[in-house]
Amino acid sequence: MGRIEEIINQAITIGQLSPEAEQQLKQHLATQTDPQDLFAFMLLQHAFISGRVRQTRQQLQPNQTKKPPNNTSE
Repeated sequence: MGRIEEIINQAITIGQLSPEAEQQLKQHLATQTDPQDLFAFMLLQHAFISGRVRQTRQQLQPNQTKKPPNNTSE
């Protein structure tokens, strides 16, 4: 089993994809892909669509602030 497949199987098993795992997937997909990796990625996409997996959001660090929404309609 390749690294991409491991990350995806873990996300499907626990029902969420962390920002770190998402970044690892992006790096691996940019450098190495084979048919098995692409099939695993399609399974992950299906799990997102069906609601079996969700993306987790990074926690804001104490020195970070959220930007207010850009409401330009007046």
